Amino acid sequence: MSPDEYVIRSGRIVDIETANSRDVLSLQNWTGGNGSISLDETKYLAHLDELMAIGTASDDRAAGWLETWVENFLILLNRFTRKVWQPQSLLT
Repeated sequence: MSPDEYVIRSGRIVDIETANSRDVLSLQNWTGGNGSISLDETKYLAHLDELMAIGTASDDRAAGWLETWVENFLILLNRFTRKVWQPQSLLT
């Protein structure tokens, strides 16, 4: 790799956005509930300032906004229905 190519690649890496804290928290919650993943394998999630956003819905602002809105709506809906609605088994 030539020095010019190295400088260009380094510049691209610096321009990559850091990971969204909401995405990291979601991943932490998922890995915390998954017993097959060891704690050592998820320690990197504690270094939020070192994580990069490689591909997220924020790449497309409309899709990112819609995704956030739907997620917030489902969280709110879950809070109200959790106590009332319980899914029934398909076998009963």
